[in-house]
Amino acid sequence: MRHAATGHRVLPAYNRLIVDEAHHLETAVTEQLSFRVDGNSLAALFNGLYLPAKKEPVAGSKPARSGLLADLDAALRDELAPERSPDFHAEIVHLQQEVEAARRQLDNFWQVIEEFARDAVPRGERDEYELKFRITSAVRAQPLWVDVEVAWDNLGAAWNELNARLVGLLDRLEGQAGDGGEAERLAGELLGATSKLVETYDTLEQWVMRPQDNHVYWVEAPNERGMPGRRGLSLRMAPVHIGELVQENILWRNDTVVLTSATLRTGGSFDYMRSRLAAEDADCAFVGSPFDYRACTLLYLPSDLPEPNSPQFQPVVESSIISLAKALNGRTLALFTSYAQLKRTASAIAPALTAAGITVLSQAAGGSRHQLLETFKTTERTVLLGTRSFWEGVDVVGPALSALVLVRLPFAVPSDPIVAARSESFDDPFHQYQVPDAILRFRQGFGRLIRSKTDRGVVLVMDKRVRSKQYGKLFLESLPECAMQEAPLMNLAAAAKAWVDGS
Repeated sequence: MRHAATGHRVLPAYNRLIVDEAHHLETAVTEQLSFRVDGNSLAALFNGLYLPAKKEPVAGSKPARSGLLADLDAALRDELAPERSPDFHAEIVHLQQEVEAARRQLDNFWQVIEEFARDAVPRGERDEYELKFRITSAVRAQPLWVDVEVAWDNLGAAWNELNARLVGLLDRLEGQAGDGGEAERLAGELLGATSKLVETYDTLEQWVMRPQDNHVYWVEAPNERGMPGRRGLSLRMAPVHIGELVQENILWRNDTVVLTSATLRTGGSFDYMRSRLAAEDADCAFVGSPFDYRACTLLYLPSDLPEPNSPQFQPVVESSIISLAKALNGRTLALFTSYAQLKRTASAIAPALTAAGITVLSQAAGGSRHQLLETFKTTERTVLLGTRSFWEGVDVVGPALSALVLVRLPFAVPSDPIVAARSESFDDPFHQYQVPDAILRFRQGFGRLIRSKTDRGVVLVMDKRVRSKQYGKLFLESLPECAMQEAPLMNLAAAAKAWVDGS
C-alpha cells in the first residue's frame, strides 16, 4: 500500500503478484495507512527547522541558533551575491519567528490533549497493555472536546501560516542557489521537511475537526499509574475497512494475484477472508498438509476445566504446565493471550520446575523473541512461555518441542478501537467477525507444534469453551484431523508421555 500511496513509484512495474502469509494482508494494509503521533515527534518537526539556543549568548555575540533554517541562511550568505542574501536572511528570520509561534501553540495544544485525556477517560478503560480511548462522535459532543478544538484552531492557524511561508521560500529559492552547492542540498531537505509538515497538519486537522466515516480515532498511552505525560500519550488513526483499497490497488491492478497462507480458511471456508479483502470473486483452492496429524499429533481436551474467567482457572493452568513439563522433561511451549497471565504463570511455575531441573523462559523476563527461541531450541529441559508474537512464526523442528499449550482462545480485545469500529459494521459482530478472526489466530498457534514429517507431540487446549460453547466446534473443525483425547487433567502427564514416546 505504500507503493500505491506514492503513485506506484516504489517498486518496478509488475502485473503478477504473490502475497505470502496473506492472512496478514488486512493488518499490514491497516498499519501502512495508519497514523500515530506524540508530543515529542510533533515538537521534532518544528525543532528540525529551528531551535534557539538554551544558553544565554556571551556579551557582544549573536545568539546561537540551530536547525535547517539557520543552516540554509548561512549557506545562502556564502553562495549568493551580497546584494541578494539580505532578502533571504530577513525572510528566514521571519520564518524562525513563525516556528517559535507554532511551537508555543503546540505546547498549549498538547497540554489540552493531556488534560482532556485525564478528565474524559473512564477509570476502568485501560487494559493490561495500554490505554486506548476511542474518540467517537459521542466523545466529540462532550463540552470537554471544545477545549481541544479551540487549542487546535490556535495551533492550526500558526502552523498553516508557517506552511504557506515555507512554500513561498521554496518557490523563491528555485534556481537561486548554485548547482550542487550546500544551499541547494539544504533546500532539498527543506522541501522534504515542508512536505512532512503539510502532511501532518492535514492529518491532525482530520483527527480533531473532520473525522471520516471509514476511519477510527483514538488516544493511546502505556498503562502506567496516573495519566502519562507527553512522552507516553499519542494520537492514533486507522482505516476501518480496507477491502476496497486492496481491491483497487492490488487485485484489480494486476493480471494475476495469488494470496497464499496456511490459515486463510475458517470453518472450512474462504468466505471470511474473501469478505475482509473484497475478493468475493476470487478463485480458491485448498492444498492438503504434508503432515499426517492423526499419527503425529494428540489433541488433549481436559474434561474437568473451570471456565477461563473462574478464580480456579489460573491455578489449574499452572499445575497443568508443571505436570506436563515434568513428564516431558521440559520441551513445552505455552501460548497466552494475556501478558499479565503469562507473568503470573511464569512466577508461579518457576520454583517447582527449577527444582526439577527445568528452565523456564518467559517474555515477562525480558530478552528478544529471537534470543528466547534460540535458547529454547538449544537448551535441554526447557519451557517457554510466550504471548502475541509467539502465536506464529515460531519454527522449532525436532524433539526440542513436544508439547504445545494453548491457554485461551485468542479473541481480540473487544474494546480495541479498530476491533470495536469494525464490529459495528456487522449485524452479529461476535459470530461474523470476532470468532472467525480468533480461529485464524488459533490455527496459527496450533501450527507451532508440527514443523516436519518426523515431529510428534501433544496440543493441550485449556479453554473449555471449545466444548462448552456452540461456537467452540468451529475452532476444532478448523484444525487438521488429529488423534483426540478428552480426559481429566489428572491423566494429562501420563497420556502426553505415552504419546510422545510412541508407546
